[in-house]
Amino acid sequence: MYSKIAIVLLVLFLGSFDFLSAETWPTWRGPNGNGFTPETKTPVTWDRENNIAWKVKLTSPGNSSPVVFGQQLYLTQADNNGRTRSLICFATDTGTQKWIHSETVEELEPTHPTNPYCAASPVTDGKYVIAMLGSGGLVCCDADGKLLWKKNFGAPQHLFGQGASPIIWEDLCIINYGPGKEQFFAGLKLSDGSLLWRIDIPISNAPNPFDQPDGPKLPEGSTLRDPFGTWATAMIRKVEGQPDELLLSLPEKIIAVNPRSGKEIWFCAGNGPQVISSPLIGGDCVGSLGSFAFVVKPKGEGDQIANRLWSDDNDRPRIGTGLIYKKQMITTTMQGVLECLSLETGDRLWHRRLSSGESGGATWSSLVQAGSKIYALDQSGTTTVFMVEPEFLQIGQNRLDEPTNSTPAISDGRIYIRTDQHLWCISEPK
Repeated sequence: MYSKIAIVLLVLFLGSFDFLSAETWPTWRGPNGNGFTPETKTPVTWDRENNIAWKVKLTSPGNSSPVVFGQQLYLTQADNNGRTRSLICFATDTGTQKWIHSETVEELEPTHPTNPYCAASPVTDGKYVIAMLGSGGLVCCDADGKLLWKKNFGAPQHLFGQGASPIIWEDLCIINYGPGKEQFFAGLKLSDGSLLWRIDIPISNAPNPFDQPDGPKLPEGSTLRDPFGTWATAMIRKVEGQPDELLLSLPEKIIAVNPRSGKEIWFCAGNGPQVISSPLIGGDCVGSLGSFAFVVKPKGEGDQIANRLWSDDNDRPRIGTGLIYKKQMITTTMQGVLECLSLETGDRLWHRRLSSGESGGATWSSLVQAGSKIYALDQSGTTTVFMVEPEFLQIGQNRLDEPTNSTPAISDGRIYIRTDQHLWCISEPK
C-alpha cells in the first residue's frame, strides 16, 4: 500500500507533465508550437491502402493543416469559389463530421491560385476553437460548434493571400493579420474577442522585384504589386525564471513582446522584407530561416544585434518552418532539399533530396517530430521519415499520390494529413 505522502508525491510528479503534449496537437505546430511531440509509437510506413485507419473526401483543396484535441479534429476549408468559409470538426476515431460552422463572404479578398482561401490552420485549447477565415472573419466556437464570437477585420489585401495561424496563450488569442496594405499583430481576449493590443507592421520599402526587367511577372489580373510582408505565425518562447515572451517575425527583424500587453522586450535585425517561415526556438537561441537567415542568443532587453551568432542575406527560399534539434537546425527548401545547419554558425552540415518523384520533393510543409523520428511531407503527398542521430538515416518514404501544402498533425499514435482531395488518418494496426 502506498502511504499518503507517496500518493501526494506521485500526483505532484504526474502533474508536472504536460499531458496535452502526448495526446493532442492543438495548433499548427503541435502542443508547444515547435513541431515536436514526445510520442514515440507513430507510424513509419504507409501507402494509400495500408495503415490507413480512415480517409474523408474533402470538397475543396486547401493549404491549412488539421489540429487535434482529444477525440476531435478541426480543419478550415473554403468552398463555393471562396464564398463559403468553414471551420469543420471531425471525430478522430472514424472521420465522421461532427459539426461545421460556415460564414458567407460577400467581398472576396485577393489571393494566389496556389494559396486557396482559409489557408490558416485553426487552434484550440479544448474549450475554445478559433479559425481565421480571411474576409470571413476570425471566428471562435466552443467544442460543440456553437459560435461564441466573431471579429471581422475586413478583406485583407495582398496578391499572395494570407496563411498565418492564430495561437492561444493563457486567456488570449494572438493573430497575425497580414500581410497586406494593412498588416498587424494583435492580442484579443479569448472569452469575447475584444482587442487588448495591436502592433502595426510597417510596409517594406525594399526594391520591388516586379520592377526588375528580369524579375518575376505579376499573376494575371493582379492589381496588387507589393510582394513583401510576413506570413509568420506568432510563437511563444518560454524563458526559465522569466515571463513568457511572444516572438513576432516581421520584415527586417524579429521582436519579442510581452504577450499580455504587446510591449516590446527585445528586437534583432536579420530578416528580409518577405518573411514566410515562423521563428525557430531552441534552448536560449532564436532562429529565422528564409531568403534571409540568422540566429540570436538574446540577453536582456533592447537591441540584440551584439548577441546575433550569425546571419546570411542569401539563404535558400523556404516556406515551411524547420526544427531545432540539440545544436542543429533541420529544415527544407522550397525545392525539396532537406538540410542540416549548425545552430551556432549556420554552416551546412549535410543535405539530402527529399524525393526523386515528379515533384522532386518540392515542399511548402513544415517539419514535425515525434520522439526521434522526423516527418517531411512534400507537395506530391510523399512523407519521408528519418532520424538524425547518430547520423542521417531514412526509415520510411510513404506515398499518398495527392497534392498537398499542409503540415501533418500527430496525436495518440496517429498521423493526420490533409491533401487536396482527402483528410487521411494513418495508424498502424493495434
